[in-house]
Amino acid sequence: AKLFYDTVHTVNRRDYSDEQLNAWATGQVDLAKWNESFLEHTTLVALCGDQIVGFGDISADGYLDRLYVHHEYQGQGIASALCSRLELCADGTIETHASITAKPFFEHRGYQVVRPQQVERNDVLLTNFVMEKPNRKIMETDRLIVRELWPHDISDLSEMLQNPAVMYAYEHDFSDDDVQNWLLRQRRRYQQDGFGLWALVLKSTGEMVGQAGLTMQPYRDRQVLEIGYLLKQNAWHHGYAREAAEACKRYAFEVLHASNVYSIIKADNQASIRVAQSIGMTREGEFEATYYHGPMLHALYSVCKSPFV
Repeated sequence: AKLFYDTVHTVNRRDYSDEQLNAWATGQVDLAKWNESFLEHTTLVALCGDQIVGFGDISADGYLDRLYVHHEYQGQGIASALCSRLELCADGTIETHASITAKPFFEHRGYQVVRPQQVERNDVLLTNFVMEKPNRKIMETDRLIVRELWPHDISDLSEMLQNPAVMYAYEHDFSDDDVQNWLLRQRRRYQQDGFGLWALVLKSTGEMVGQAGLTMQPYRDRQVLEIGYLLKQNAWHHGYAREAAEACKRYAFEVLHASNVYSIIKADNQASIRVAQSIGMTREGEFEATYYHGPMLHALYSVCKSPFV
């Protein structure tokens, strides 16, 4: 309760009058009522040592109720970490009522303003914003949540696509425009095909560690359904690629009812070849694929749907 009061009266001071702040955070909180709602919701608390430095909660139907960070711990990623974990608890549209101060934070995370509103607290009117964010979850694995990519993922995408070690198979330096176009291409695929590359998010932390999914790719005179993935460099060697690829294979067979699924792999990419083999794929042939800098030798790996699936 003290963290709530102090945060409102310091962080929100630039956007609200003293009268509004005093009406919003009076210093008298109904702790029993708060505790009841915390127990009904998924509630997270951030600690620094023994000190509570932030908290937040979300309802089962996706209402992000409270999100507050100690005024002395602002700008350290605590709100983002709490929000990322809370968003994992929702499947579908998330709604929050954001203050004037918090509105840019939520906009950066992909929330859109539905409408501004005036709420009354102790006979005083305060402005906030009803905001929503689509949060379509595709599937889960033991350690990962697979969801659609959204504009707020652009910095995570840049971390992958603009890392030459991650993108060596493409032999191309990705500009900011290239990254934006990559994201837009996935959004178009969701609309046109119903699938594309999706975000891989760690259940344990809410961090996006990569992307994986299914896309239609040219192979000689036909299109094939391909499993593709990219991981941040710091997420290598943890088995996430195999875990995501296996999940995508199941999705292709069980949801899309595909009879075959493929991976197109640069001929010298031994790590990806091992992942393909680990999910039952075998080498079907070689061909030259052209991406950014002319033709490069690639191998086509494939696996058939089991008749017992």
